[in-house]
Amino acid sequence: MDILAHAAARFGNAPMLYLPNRVLSFHQCNEQAAAIAARLQSKGVRAGAIVAILSPNTPELVFLLLALLKSGIIAPLNHRLPQPLLTRMVERLQPCLLISDVDAPHISNINNHLSLSSLLDGIIYSNTSQSGCPLLSAESEVTRNNFPADAMQQPVTIIHTSASSGEAKAALHSLANHWYSALGSNHNLPFASGDCWLLSLPLCHIGGYSLLFRALLSGGALAISAPHASLSNALSNFPLTHLSLVPTQLYRLLADSENGEQFRSIKAILLGGSAAPASLIDEALRRQLPLYLTYGSTEMSSQIATSFKPLTTLQADSGTVLPYRQVAMSDDGELLVKGECLFLGYLRDGNIAPQRDGDGWFHTADVGTLAADGTLT
Repeated sequence: MDILAHAAARFGNAPMLYLPNRVLSFHQCNEQAAAIAARLQSKGVRAGAIVAILSPNTPELVFLLLALLKSGIIAPLNHRLPQPLLTRMVERLQPCLLISDVDAPHISNINNHLSLSSLLDGIIYSNTSQSGCPLLSAESEVTRNNFPADAMQQPVTIIHTSASSGEAKAALHSLANHWYSALGSNHNLPFASGDCWLLSLPLCHIGGYSLLFRALLSGGALAISAPHASLSNALSNFPLTHLSLVPTQLYRLLADSENGEQFRSIKAILLGGSAAPASLIDEALRRQLPLYLTYGSTEMSSQIATSFKPLTTLQADSGTVLPYRQVAMSDDGELLVKGECLFLGYLRDGNIAPQRDGDGWFHTADVGTLAADGTLT
């Protein structure tokens, strides 16, 4: 199943990707990704093959991730990690190919290494037509999900946890995991054609990567800044309507953006990743920013609970549980989760280690409370 080609057939010449110096449509992104996928296949990448990637957020990385949705299993890694840790992570993955645009660690068991620039040479921004393609009719509404069940269950990504409580774990996700995560998130916080979401979180983590699927399902556009550009610069240079931030990023943005005019087009600021100090939320509310709190995890393919409307007062909860997710509490207060978004398991020594208990629940190791109305704290 080619979810990118399906999105191109639905949204055609609508903008998909805003870059610092150009805008590409869904159709053009699909063309670029198809050309890259063909080159990857010539390098031996086949369905089910793991491709490890070391790269900061760049437009080139976005194209590579889109291409790998057509071929292979995506394993993006945090290039900022210490080299010994990256070495262990890559050796455990045993990928068929390692692609990087930074200095790759010396991996004794990985001989097939390729630079991102050489892979994309002669492809990016070339041979993209302007004519688009025939659009699918309304009968092809994405929520119908008429794709084969076996295709939906195919693994598509290996995304490591943030390692906030130990060494990072390699979480394996299916197409269905990402699909239903995006579907439930878009249902709660609309993102559609005409909107533009900034890729401000690392694409090697679930919060950043999940935005690709939100765009592919909804027709909304994504924007990616030049490396090292500030968030306030992105507000000035792109037609942004949505932001995903962690508290540190929101601090910096508020410090750099005294002029409220920069936020005029913003419909939603999704704040998560860690607990936000009350003083930070108070300042955002004082500036009348459309702030949504969220709680999620890598294992649940991103968001689990999110505010259903912008905050108007300081609140302690993390919003309500989203569609396609279920949350329960154990006797000792641990949060348990399951649903269509729950990952396939951790990848260990080439094998999938499921993490469900006998009733299908994943134990998050997070402590919280769940109200009768689905509000999660």
